[in-house]
Amino acid sequence: MTQHEGAQHDATGETLVGVYLSRNPVDPCWELHPALRHGKAWALFGWRMSTPPLDAGVPHAVASILCQALSQCGKLTFLHSRAFETPRSPTWQSAPEGWTCVLEPKGMDWLRWRPVLPLLCTMEPTVAMQLFNAEPFSWTMRGQVVVLSRREAPPPLLSYHAVFEMLKGEAVNALRIEENATIRGLVSPGVDGDFVELGYVDETIAEDVETQLSQACAEAAVQWRIVSEAELKILTSAPSVDIAVSAR
Repeated sequence: MTQHEGAQHDATGETLVGVYLSRNPVDPCWELHPALRHGKAWALFGWRMSTPPLDAGVPHAVASILCQALSQCGKLTFLHSRAFETPRSPTWQSAPEGWTCVLEPKGMDWLRWRPVLPLLCTMEPTVAMQLFNAEPFSWTMRGQVVVLSRREAPPPLLSYHAVFEMLKGEAVNALRIEENATIRGLVSPGVDGDFVELGYVDETIAEDVETQLSQACAEAAVQWRIVSEAELKILTSAPSVDIAVSAR
């Protein structure tokens, strides 16, 4: 098992003790996004702070490590209103942060008052960290969609329906993802945004993600471990998960 020992201080003054990953968890208490099961494999990414955070969501130090690692694995595409700052277009346009596009509802989607979906694509870790604070697309309310695609390829071609289904926590048509050769994986908020769900479409991406997370943790002098599902529950000590487990 790969492990690094250490700790890092977060911007709030709390200390990040460690980050942990569990492969292919199955307990229903996690309430995994249905789209993850369309991939080759999936994982849960969690963390432990020295004291329980006052706010839900991903601490700054954790977001930094995660985005550093994922940005080395590919482009990150997510919902963010910054896309409205460039000329609105359903196709990708160059922007200071990377690329932007805006997907608008048409036909019955428009008649149902479904939302406009602004997308930002980047390979820069500091830009990618904005996905955790992208109101009204709230990470803690599971209102964010993140697609990981190949670094060497153009930004991924995403349909309005695919993004909307992911946003609403619905099962995405498997072929809609698997036939898009540039997509390597999906990233989704866990319950209350206190975990990160990783879904792997590309068979090689799981190893790449784990390697990059290990390196990012080593650089930050933070403990890194691949753990069992049961260990993840104990190490992260998430009240919402403890309640869900005891209620079943």
